[in-house]
Amino acid sequence: MDKRTVIAICLAVLALVGLLLFTPKEEKIRVGWQVAWATQGQIAQSLKHSGALENNSLQAEFKAFNYGGPMVGAALSKQLDVVFLGDLPALILLSKSEGWTIVGRLFEYNDGASLMVPLESGTTGVEELAGKKIAVPFGSGPHVHLLRALEEGELPASASFVNLDVLEIIALVQANGNKSWGGADAVAVWEPAPALLERKKLARRIANYNPVAVIVMSNELIEKKKAGAFLKAVKQAWLYYAENKEQANEWYRQEANIKIDSSILNTIAASESNLRANEEKDVNITLSQEQISTLAGLAETAFKAGLIKKVPDMEKSINQSLLP
Repeated sequence: MDKRTVIAICLAVLALVGLLLFTPKEEKIRVGWQVAWATQGQIAQSLKHSGALENNSLQAEFKAFNYGGPMVGAALSKQLDVVFLGDLPALILLSKSEGWTIVGRLFEYNDGASLMVPLESGTTGVEELAGKKIAVPFGSGPHVHLLRALEEGELPASASFVNLDVLEIIALVQANGNKSWGGADAVAVWEPAPALLERKKLARRIANYNPVAVIVMSNELIEKKKAGAFLKAVKQAWLYYAENKEQANEWYRQEANIKIDSSILNTIAASESNLRANEEKDVNITLSQEQISTLAGLAETAFKAGLIKKVPDMEKSINQSLLP
């Protein structure tokens, strides 16, 4: 082997080493999800474990939160790129920053939040909560739906709210039993909490609400041209969930450290049409005009109540053209 050949080989090896050392790694998309939110949890875990991200040349890091309020804080401090949120947390985020956009529907949330009272209390209807205290996580979907009920006269004006984290509410109910709950006469929570409390014969529902569940993405991620691939991965994760419900339920139970029968999780998600999908094209993650109108109305309610300082421009805050 002559000298020129040796030099050429050495240069080639050095170039290969340099390429390996200095080629930038694929940046991970930071996804915020909620441990105390069923169906959303199975979507998040199917996205994480099914290979849907890898199929679209993406990598992600999943960060768990108890509910939407703390997640909004993390999003505002640029710790997240995508967040799975209910309506009010999404509206709070959009009102505080123009750097985020709703890019699609997460799932159908029919009767996904409930106003509950102790199983053996004498309360039979919402109108009986005059002068009573309702525990609800401030800044959550149920919070703004209770405010709307106040506006519309469905909830007595003398009812008041107590701010508790959803996990604190569950602990409060479990600690006090099915007759009374100490500092709260009623609680407003979302699935799977209502199903769990019913199953344990601790509470019963006196009203149900339908928050809008959305996918919110940072504009920085959209500018990196990754939105379409991520949303395609979400659709593929939905299809995996539809075809592998027991596995998706198990992943969610493990990640959330929650004990709940798979049959209950399936019942909670039963109204979601995506769980009947046979192909990726059957999966629908588009917000309907009715849901967009609901978001706009809830934004007005939140503004009047002082939960947001300005009403987001929904035309600018929602961009579904990125959906595959």
